[in-house]
Amino acid sequence: MELSQKLVLLTAEFPFGKGETFLESELPILCQHFDEVKIYTTKSANKNAREVPNNCQVNSLQIKSSGLKVILQIFNPIDWKEIFITLKNYKDTKFLGSLKTMLVSLMRAKSIARKLKTELNGISEKNTTLYSYWCDDSALALAILKAEFPKSKMISRAHGWDVYFEPSKFQYLPFRRFIADKLDFICPVSKFGADYIKNRWNIKDASKLKVAYLGVKSAMTIPVKTDNSHFIIVSCSNCIPLKRVHLLIEALAQINKNVHWFHFGDGPLLEELNAKAKKELPAQVKFDFKGRISNEELMLWYNANTVDLFINVSESEGLPVSIMEATSYGIPILATNVGGVSEIVEDGVNGNLLKADVNSVELVEAIKIILNLPKDHIRMMGEASLNIWEEKFNAERNFGEFCGEVLKCDSKT
Repeated sequence: MELSQKLVLLTAEFPFGKGETFLESELPILCQHFDEVKIYTTKSANKNAREVPNNCQVNSLQIKSSGLKVILQIFNPIDWKEIFITLKNYKDTKFLGSLKTMLVSLMRAKSIARKLKTELNGISEKNTTLYSYWCDDSALALAILKAEFPKSKMISRAHGWDVYFEPSKFQYLPFRRFIADKLDFICPVSKFGADYIKNRWNIKDASKLKVAYLGVKSAMTIPVKTDNSHFIIVSCSNCIPLKRVHLLIEALAQINKNVHWFHFGDGPLLEELNAKAKKELPAQVKFDFKGRISNEELMLWYNANTVDLFINVSESEGLPVSIMEATSYGIPILATNVGGVSEIVEDGVNGNLLKADVNSVELVEAIKIILNLPKDHIRMMGEASLNIWEEKFNAERNFGEFCGEVLKCDSKT
């Protein structure tokens, strides 16, 4: 009798709360390929759970930090090995901050591993895949568990903040070589990320790196523009310093054409940005801060509104799902050339790339160039965006290939 295929998926909070919206496209396809899917969240659960397929169960590990337990990790041999690797290979990290980071990470990972082991007792290892959506403490927990469950396949995705050392407070991410050594695969979401991991993490076996693009569903309907009274611009990001939304306000303040800018996303800087926009934007530039909405609501908005340009000015990225969503609706893109952005924005084809340290003066010039293009040229860039989405970021194809080629399970369909 053939054993049923089981998947254990570790998330931060999905399906609770409003975060990790990109999993809303991936989960149904995972559930098509596995007989049973169990999600374990590592943050406190709340009652606002999104709907999941019938063969999916949701559990919360609810990991809590403890000062004493953190300090005690200094006696763990894994930590001493990490200290040696850090001192030898990561010369530009801030050591004391890095030490605290690794101690907290190890404490949390051991707690996740301990609770997960209790949940997994009695599983059939050969037909169970453990999958951490983030290369963080959950991935470290799987690396720790690998010795006890050697026949289970264990993998982790790697996106942006969990890949690149530079944006982190101490220019360091903990236990990256240990995770890569122990897990079966690390799956960066961009080729740029894979190259970075190979070189910066200083891993031993580069064959464990498998680039696995994320993806988004096809557009329900791509609306045709009939009202040319305003040039419509959309941005979509958290309102945090890293995303540099203030640059967009400063650039739009210098535009003398009718523009309507919509920003989706919230965060600690939302009120400050809203006040800045009210103060600095001229009358011909309308704006709407739409806040955080569900992925379904955002797609419905795209379905009902024509957009001329999508802008992302983040100083660091993995490969943004927000840009994938825009390309699926045939929208030209203006974005900073960071992380894997150049894998979805082809300069001069479906938009333009900005330098990573772009300022507001350079940004306004880039916006004006697109504003002054003939309508047919903008339409061609939109068509190129749609083609890039179809070729690289189609959710059904990408996630199906991920299940078959990386998770190595047999499809039920």
